[in-house]
Amino acid sequence: MMALLASLGVKDIFYGVLIAALVSFVVYERNHLINEGKADVLTALAASTAKLTAANTAALEAQAKADADKLDALESSYAKALATSTASASALAQRLRDYETASRGKVAVPGDPATSAGPDAPAAKSSGIDDAIAAVITAAGHDADQVTSLQQYITGVCLK
Repeated sequence: MMALLASLGVKDIFYGVLIAALVSFVVYERNHLINEGKADVLTALAASTAKLTAANTAALEAQAKADADKLDALESSYAKALATSTASASALAQRLRDYETASRGKVAVPGDPATSAGPDAPAAKSSGIDDAIAAVITAAGHDADQVTSLQQYITGVCLK
């Protein structure tokens, strides 16, 4: 190897060192630029991810608020319908009870064409209609209790 170096001149050695330095510089710069590009891409990716995450979070919060508002409106509507239904069922049951009481407790009134006897005539026996009305009143009371229980279950369990 020494013989090879001895056969080379100073100028050849200088150019060889210069070429080796130039190749080393090119390789170094290439790797440096690749790493710099990777860092730029990672920085841009992190910024894009943060921006998208913020946008998605805002959209999810807006949707959650809209859903909560709809749920509140639905619960309010349900509560109003429940109150109306309960009042209606109670009023109907009371009207049926009043009718039954009035129909069973008829007192003969003088001159009333519905009674053939005088004012002291005994009350008429209950007819099939009276029995049917009594059954409707009983069923309405039972149904009202069932509806109330179901409404309480829905309000207490399903809507929580």
